Amino acid sequence: MPGSRLNFLPVLCLFVLSGTVLASPWAAYENSRFGYSLTIPQGLTVTGRADDGSGVTWQTGTFKVQVYGSNNRYKIAPERWFANVRVAAGDRIVDERTSKPDQEPRWHEILYLKEGRRVHRKTFVGEGSVNTVEVSYGYAHREQKQPLGQKLVDSFRPGDLAITH
Repeated sequence: MPGSRLNFLPVLCLFVLSGTVLASPWAAYENSRFGYSLTIPQGLTVTGRADDGSGVTWQTGTFKVQVYGSNNRYKIAPERWFANVRVAAGDRIVDERTSKPDQEPRWHEILYLKEGRRVHRKTFVGEGSVNTVEVSYGYAHREQKQPLGQKLVDSFRPGDLAITH
């Protein structure tokens, strides 16, 4: 269909990873244990899977995606969870967004620098569990990789955060 081809062309421009154009479409991923989902370029390679089914890591060159869930055993409030991420990022925060206090599910998105890499993380926190996606890439490639990372992070949807898994 000509219309879908035109819509797909801008996305292909974002797929330049390590000098290779990933011509394949985006693929849906859903975690069977925690229920979170996201879409990723099909050309990324799985480089790790958690033995307990909580997460997956994909990578191509310097572009890395990690997605994982954990149980909120100590019932840590979203504000405290987000504050801990801010402390870990320190003075290297580039940008940050947080859901409104009355919005459900509660989420926090942060872009920061760590060891020569730009890290883009979005976390959803609930009474029973926490779901996180983290995209990172070499700082030198930030202008090229940030739109791809943002698209990936924007596609991230949490599972049922009210329960433990």
